[in-house]
Amino acid sequence: SMQQERFLDEISLLLVVCELPLLSHTEAFECADSDVTEVLNLLFKWKQKRPKDRRFMLLSGGGMGPAETHVFDAETGLWDVQLILPPMVKPKTHLVEQVDKGVFRTHGQSENGEFNWFNQPLEAEDGDGS
Repeated sequence: SMQQERFLDEISLLLVVCELPLLSHTEAFECADSDVTEVLNLLFKWKQKRPKDRRFMLLSGGGMGPAETHVFDAETGLWDVQLILPPMVKPKTHLVEQVDKGVFRTHGQSENGEFNWFNQPLEAEDGDGS
């Protein structure tokens, strides 16, 4: 309805929360490329209507250390982020085993080349301000 469209137009930040990362840092967990592309298409279309005023963030756990992923729309050059939070308790999953073995992709691309992403592990501060 028109009222819903106006309400959505006022939103400046969309937070999408997932159990596991939408854009994976390892080969151990991958969403179907068509699903990832569909979600990113929706988010970037929404953002493109007011690119200076709108942000989205993909937020997930993942059984690995914290990381930040910058995702780019190849057509528009717009970008936003995925944050992966560290687990409170380290689960025993294939994803965790792969990360423990050092299997960590620094970048990825959707099948059709429409979206690219770059991963960067976030280092914990040691608490002394350095």
